[in-house]
Amino acid sequence: YITENPEAFPLQSRYLVTMFALFFGVFSGSILLAYNCLKLKKTSSAIGVLVFGLTFSILQILAFPYLKPMSDYNNFSLRKSPEMLFAAIGFLILLFVWSEVIPKKFEYRQASFLLPFLVAAIMLLLILWNYNNWFSSFLIHRLLQGLF
Repeated sequence: YITENPEAFPLQSRYLVTMFALFFGVFSGSILLAYNCLKLKKTSSAIGVLVFGLTFSILQILAFPYLKPMSDYNNFSLRKSPEMLFAAIGFLILLFVWSEVIPKKFEYRQASFLLPFLVAAIMLLLILWNYNNWFSSFLIHRLLQGLF
């Protein structure tokens, strides 16, 4: 749990890791979780989390052409969105991995927001650029449409 103790390890919070996985893709959430693993000197877990994030993202890219015909982009529905299906599955897997890697009653303080900001900026640029439709932009575009 998060504490104000200056002696505690600086980690990215579970909420931040999972929200990044939900909004910017599982790979971005896995980068933040791998950062936490490295801070705790769990190198093999960090590598495993990064490999999972990359593999999950590749599977997501490969599966989208087959799942897109099932969704209707004119009628926004989270239940019918393949992007949200993958985001939710990745979110749940990273949440499970967090509970396995980070000790239960482990006190940590919030780390600097520099790494999450950089990851978010890079992922947002990749999502909006969307080379060969590699990244899901459905949720980000829908959120931006709601704002403007």
